[in-house]
Amino acid sequence: MLIVCAYANTLQNRFVRDDTQLILRNPDLSPGTPWSHYFTSDVWAFTHRGERSRNNYYRPLGIATYRLTTQLFGFDPRAFHAVSLLFHLSATLLAYAVLLQLTKRRVLGAAAAAIFAVHPIHTEAVAWVSALPELGCAVCFLLAFWVYLLAARPSTAGSAEHLHTWTLRPGLWVLSCASFAVALLWKEMALTLPIVIGAHIILCNPEPPSILARLRRALWVMLPYGAAVGAYLLLRYYALGFLYFSQRKWLLSPRDYVLTVVDLTAKYCWKLLLPLHLSAFHVFDPVRSLLEARVLAAILFLLVAASAIAYGLRRAPLVSFAATSVFLTLVPALNLRGVGRNVFGERYLYIPSLGFCLLVA
Repeated sequence: MLIVCAYANTLQNRFVRDDTQLILRNPDLSPGTPWSHYFTSDVWAFTHRGERSRNNYYRPLGIATYRLTTQLFGFDPRAFHAVSLLFHLSATLLAYAVLLQLTKRRVLGAAAAAIFAVHPIHTEAVAWVSALPELGCAVCFLLAFWVYLLAARPSTAGSAEHLHTWTLRPGLWVLSCASFAVALLWKEMALTLPIVIGAHIILCNPEPPSILARLRRALWVMLPYGAAVGAYLLLRYYALGFLYFSQRKWLLSPRDYVLTVVDLTAKYCWKLLLPLHLSAFHVFDPVRSLLEARVLAAILFLLVAASAIAYGLRRAPLVSFAATSVFLTLVPALNLRGVGRNVFGERYLYIPSLGFCLLVA
């Protein structure tokens, strides 16, 4: 009901910005195009026939979903917006499932999921048809994380001293890895999932007490996810001809580059806290001096955040994990040379916002 109240009016929207070229003028969405083509080319392959890729946008499941929607409903924008709404609803339900497993409290999980459902920062991801990969990636990302949480459980077998031995259910573990692999085919932002799982093991498991032992366990659990990453990278290289392409040559010194990333990180966090002045396009204003007020404020904010996370490691591990997950899932959006002209994008906060919603709840 919350999602319907917040986003039902998007069904009246038309195609805007990239939608026009990506959907209405895209010959790759025609019935004669082999489905395998979407897995062997980039999103904008139809604009450079016979030439190698010049972008990092490998999103085969996004294009395949557009193709399926056109076959079923034609080019009616209402159908495309309805698909986005269904994905957002699915992501919200999975967010609740994840939050319930994390907190073991229905009311707390429902409160955080309700915030996730209607947080204004999601407007671009839900209302813009071309942002569907954000939603699809989030659905599979959250499904993989939820299934992992179901797979990880304390064992009740054995003697009393081993009553709380931690084990993994192999079948669910494999299912989580499979969902992760699918998430990668929606968007590369899913690469952060194994790190989030590792952080959960290190921060939220009471045993073993040794941090080093938890780190070893985290690496062991992350290993099969790494195999999925390897397969994805091979497929990506086959399709694009490279793993990474620098799309923007910003004239920034190493120092200014780092300071700009720091400022961008704080800006994303502040946009979660105060989702005001929302826009589909934010002008990129790189940092040129350490003495700029916004940089000093960003450094101070991040130092306070890091201190709070460290302080809560023993006292409130779930709170520390929630805050840490925001920063971990935000990392791909901080690659200034790998994104387009719109360096700061509100849609990039769709997955990171889950940790923030848990913090607020």
